[in-house]
Amino acid sequence: WSLCKVLPLTKVAATCGSLYLCDLSIPASIFIKSGITYVSPFGSKFIIPLHSKQ
Repeated sequence: WSLCKVLPLTKVAATCGSLYLCDLSIPASIFIKSGITYVSPFGSKFIIPLHSKQ
């Protein structure tokens, strides 16, 4: 398996097996100060599987 801190390049999952995205927990204030509208895809999770279920 592989753990990514950012979205991976395309076709990486085929060579890495199971692929996961982790939440870096960047404070919301950073996005606000930067003028970025951001909604976290993580919800209550800190890891999201990006591979298809097998």
